[in-house]
Amino acid sequence: MLQVEATSFHPFQKDTLRGYADLALGGTGLRIRDVSVHQRGERWWVKFPARSYVGRDGETRYQQLLEFDDPAAEARFQELPLKALRFRFPNALAAIPVTARDDGREPHKSTMP
Repeated sequence: MLQVEATSFHPFQKDTLRGYADLALGGTGLRIRDVSVHQRGERWWVKFPARSYVGRDGETRYQQLLEFDDPAAEARFQELPLKALRFRFPNALAAIPVTARDDGREPHKSTMP
């Protein structure tokens, strides 16, 4: 099972962006820095870091550096960092509900099968 822990959060608001977080993927030793946290209405989501580039039309575009090849896996993963952020930084992300864990572990160490 994958565990996700929020290790930092830096608020920054612009359009849907609400800030940047650092995540630790428990048991792997992998840290993902500068995950962007977004909100529109009641919907919250995270995006992995991306590299900016200028398209042929002169517009700035972004290329995802990490991505899931299965939309269902991505949807399952989305819940983990949001719960972890809500637990660790409740004032910053007050609209993300914290739910009880069946296995008794703290919500900020969310798991994914």
